[in-house]
Amino acid sequence: MAPLRLLLLLAVLSLSACRAPAPQWERDEQGLPGYALATGLAVGPDETVYVAVYREGAVYVQRPGEAWSASADLEDLAAYAVAAAPTPGLAFAGTVDGVYRTEDDGRSWQRTGPRLAITALLVGRDGVVWAGGEGVLLRSEDGGRSWQRAWQFDPLVTVLGLAEGRAGLVLATAGEGLLLWRAGQPQAVLPLARVVSSVAADAAGRLVARSEGTLWRSESGEEWTEVSLPVPRPVVAVGAIPEGLLATSEGAGVFLSRDGGQQWQQVASPLAMTVYAAGGRTRVWAATAQGVLVEEGGSWRPSGPCYGRPLVRGLAASDALLAATSDGVYRREAEGWRPIGSDLRGVLTLFVLPAGRQLFAGTWERGVVRSTDGGASWETVTEFEYQQAIIPQLARGGETLLARVEYDRTLRSDGGERWSLADEGLMGRTVFALASDGQSFWAGTDAGVFWLDGARWRALAPLAGSVTALLATPTGLVAGTTDGLFRWQGERWQPAGLAGRHVVALLAGADGQPAVAGTSHAGVFRWQGGRWELLGLVGERVNSLARDPVSGELVVATERGVWRLR
Repeated sequence: MAPLRLLLLLAVLSLSACRAPAPQWERDEQGLPGYALATGLAVGPDETVYVAVYREGAVYVQRPGEAWSASADLEDLAAYAVAAAPTPGLAFAGTVDGVYRTEDDGRSWQRTGPRLAITALLVGRDGVVWAGGEGVLLRSEDGGRSWQRAWQFDPLVTVLGLAEGRAGLVLATAGEGLLLWRAGQPQAVLPLARVVSSVAADAAGRLVARSEGTLWRSESGEEWTEVSLPVPRPVVAVGAIPEGLLATSEGAGVFLSRDGGQQWQQVASPLAMTVYAAGGRTRVWAATAQGVLVEEGGSWRPSGPCYGRPLVRGLAASDALLAATSDGVYRREAEGWRPIGSDLRGVLTLFVLPAGRQLFAGTWERGVVRSTDGGASWETVTEFEYQQAIIPQLARGGETLLARVEYDRTLRSDGGERWSLADEGLMGRTVFALASDGQSFWAGTDAGVFWLDGARWRALAPLAGSVTALLATPTGLVAGTTDGLFRWQGERWQPAGLAGRHVVALLAGADGQPAVAGTSHAGVFRWQGGRWELLGLVGERVNSLARDPVSGELVVATERGVWRLR
């Protein structure tokens, strides 16, 4: 029997040796600029400063007399919010994995409550701690040790900010705008604003809120009035200090109001960079994409820390791979990534016309821009109020271009010269994706897929969940949704795999069929042998997928870096 056992063992070893090696992911970031979106800032009563970062590191902490440090317990998470309690040492972090709590000034953190993404936090004046996330509002009456559900929203509604006004709790949301919490029920108080990204209250309960670049104020939380800063720049975020209310603006710095948001004055000197969060107690702190600044004697002093990996929102292929970054467009060369041009910032998406004749890019508050010299220089081609629009999505079919403006507007252009609205049939819908097979256009929305019939959008058969990715080729149309993939069969949708996963990006193979699918935190999948095979990157939120035209390797841009499959 011994020889037989030996033969069987050798056979097994030989099969193992012939098995294909497991996919290996490597970071591909050499030369790309560092970036981390600072999502929140809080200062404790002992002057400990907490900064929430939506990248690796999650929460950075500076205790009095110490250097900045990343919270080791949170290093593999992304943080959306942070709040400090009146009790020294007690603070909370809202992460992709739920609420984390510290009692020792951020030296150690423990998770409490349900495991779901928490995007807003507030410690109320009565000591109640509130936490908001995707479709949910939680409350804790024991200092964050245990949590109860205060309200269950539609899953597509995300709470982005919380503040306590004179009339009650105010919620800033994506999907329902601004809500006033009364007697255990939410009431819309700013119905025309679908997305309100931040809200803050002063010690008297007067409030300010930021909605799509505009600033609003309220004496109590019931009635709201639009107000302006001294500079004509879009508002990025709002905050509060004991002295009053704060508002930050792209390229202009931080502003303070001592009268409930009616009049504003500059804090220290103007800042050329964008401030994503501001707050403080005895002085003002400002969190940017590159680090934290503190106001001292009428000027800003860099405080640290250095955080952030490259943030690439989009990838495109010409004769080389191109990346859309916060610092412009970068080109992949043999030694790494190299910037092309120097007059472009905040690129969200891009594509290349055939043979590299022109580059088009969607930007953060510069509209659609075009380059006819390989990216060396750029010009804004959208007109009127859309010259400073946020453009997260572009699509091309023939000579026709479509551009998505922030969440709910769509522009159309023939060749990029003249632009007009192409909204009929899509008004009131949140558009997540645009796609074209070269002739027709489709839009993925919170109400399914629409196709452009001349000048009007018409709905295809309904789908459960939002459509967050589309792949349109001459061989067919595939939709990525919050519940997997679906293929259009002419009159109905047919499930195409990945049920239960939130698909956010698709890449076609040589046959025009989906070859790679990127998800929100569930990994990257490859179509292999008649089924979807997990390639890895579980826990990453995919932004874009592309094939390197030089090496043929798969490159994936996520919220926490750029990866290459070797």
